[in-house]
Amino acid sequence: MKIIIGLGNTGAQYKNSRHNIGFEVIDKISAIKGAKFIVNKKFEAEIAKINGFIFAKPLTLMNKSGQAVQEIKDYYKVSNSDIFVTSDDFNLEIGQVRFRRGGTSGGHKGLDSIIVHIGDDFYRFRIGIGKDEGMDETDYVLKKFSSGEKKLFDHIIDESADIMLKLITQDDFENKTININPPEAV
Repeated sequence: MKIIIGLGNTGAQYKNSRHNIGFEVIDKISAIKGAKFIVNKKFEAEIAKINGFIFAKPLTLMNKSGQAVQEIKDYYKVSNSDIFVTSDDFNLEIGQVRFRRGGTSGGHKGLDSIIVHIGDDFYRFRIGIGKDEGMDETDYVLKKFSSGEKKLFDHIIDESADIMLKLITQDDFENKTININPPEAV
């Protein structure tokens, strides 16, 4: 059994923001797999199960995501090597994705929380959202996509979902960085 976690913030005010790209990728993968999310109050998460995969979106605040992840991990009795977390990363350029096991949070509060609760030896699938040097990091990650950015990020989300789906269905994982090219029309 593999647990795939998408990080994001709940609430309409966060929809289509950079910080919710983890939710959007997990939504896309679960739709491809034909899984439907239901709210599980015990886990404080939306959960979808299908064919040996559990998809989860913590309903806690981003910086408390580790609580939900630990509840899910303990209930299903899986090791960290079967946990895959997808999140935004402002340290990566837009369109760059990085897949690796272990390491630091890179300043991501959701990953910080997961590391505190279960340790750091789980897989991360980070999706580059870039950064605006003239803007506060918190304001930047919570900012909604402009219409032009939305088209680009929809493409990145689709490509990221395809890449992550291929990675999680393999038995032999290796760290990798992949650049997603923008669609022709952007």
